[in-house]
Amino acid sequence: MKNGNLKFKNEITSGSFPYFYPIHTAKQKCEERYLAFRFTNKIPKIIFPNKDVYTMCYAYFRWLDDIVDSIKLDSETIGFKIKRQMKFLDELYNQKEIPEELSTEELFLAHLVCFDICKKKNMRGDLEQILKALKFDLKRKGKVCSEKEIGGY
Repeated sequence: MKNGNLKFKNEITSGSFPYFYPIHTAKQKCEERYLAFRFTNKIPKIIFPNKDVYTMCYAYFRWLDDIVDSIKLDSETIGFKIKRQMKFLDELYNQKEIPEELSTEELFLAHLVCFDICKKKNMRGDLEQILKALKFDLKRKGKVCSEKEIGGY
């Protein structure tokens, strides 16, 4: 991190986020998977100033949850993707620059980290918890959780 801020190449500002494309895609993902979001999206930013952060976080979670719940992917592949996201999250918090070549979904996470660092919201633990929850979900894939498993989680 240089001077406490991440540096983004080809910066295009849209609110607190450096790119427009991911927030547009995140909104579409939210509307597709979360019926109430169609109404949430109409709330003015003056009333709901963190709407884009909420949108980005929900879209990122939905994207990963879709991967974990996929019947087309084996557990090893899904586990690799979750592990890769955990590593990517760590790299985002520790690197000076965000890598140039990212998938849209990885840009969701990059935007959340950028927002967190710039606004000092201390979201890292929450983002890590999302990934841990999905890792837990992968372990129980196809079976009901016992009370002991949930208690241990």
